[in-house]
Amino acid sequence: MLLYRIEFEVDNGVSYDKDVAVVLANNKQEAHEKLQRLINSIDSETCVSKIFKTTIFSGEVFTGNHGWK
Repeated sequence: MLLYRIEFEVDNGVSYDKDVAVVLANNKQEAHEKLQRLINSIDSETCVSKIFKTTIFSGEVFTGNHGWK
């Protein structure tokens, strides 16, 4: 399993919010599916509207607002 860093956008029915996630998965497709399941479970209107970029996370520290290293 690998850690994937995913930059994505969430549609909550009112606005579009950009976010970043780190997901543990066997491959890129599985990482996307896990992320979508999590976001879609928030409520009936919230969903992943767009995935901008997916990379293998090889850092030691991750923060959503201040980057990773």
